Amino acid sequence: NGLDGVCLAVPTGTEHDEIIDAAAVLPEVRIFRGDEYDVLSRTFHAARENDANIVMRVTSDCPLIDPDVSSAVLAAFKASTVDYARTAFTHGYPHGFDTEVFKVTALATAYKNATDLDEREHVTPYIWRRPETFSSLEIDHQPDYRHWRMMVDTQEDYALVERIYESLYPQNPNFGFSDLRELIDINPTLLDLNRNIEHPKLAGMPKAKV
Repeated sequence: NGLDGVCLAVPTGTEHDEIIDAAAVLPEVRIFRGDEYDVLSRTFHAARENDANIVMRVTSDCPLIDPDVSSAVLAAFKASTVDYARTAFTHGYPHGFDTEVFKVTALATAYKNATDLDEREHVTPYIWRRPETFSSLEIDHQPDYRHWRMMVDTQEDYALVERIYESLYPQNPNFGFSDLRELIDINPTLLDLNRNIEHPKLAGMPKAKV
């Protein structure tokens, strides 16, 4: 809720053309193609091409993203005067529900000035590493589910998400966070499928605010 449009920022290269083919059934979704590794550049130019003032960013390795969670981040951002809002870094929602909302003016500053490779690859570190320049807020959730890894970077991650979809999708294609919690309450051993995967931590990651 609250979005004016959706844009897929897809890397250039024929190996990514399948994304374009899949999106063809969604004519309302806009496509922008840019550098595969400089994701900051790709995101900035996608925002500029679409005349955006505010960007909500979710990533393609998070197939369980819940629109209600993302909408809550957007609503909190709009109700504030901050430059940047997101789900909390270190506790709250599971990894894989991460949502960021930020002003394009902040994105433009990052695009112009960021030089570290991880700031170019991960889009927003230049912003959240500089709280003295960019005001921010984080959206928490209690109880804490941040130890759940609900994203797909490894075969173990894929195995977990596959099991989740097999369990929930046939009955409810629009399942969300509450359905996922119920499933894990019934089958807690599902989390063992990728429990050994350590989530990478970027330098300078701030602590979540309560």
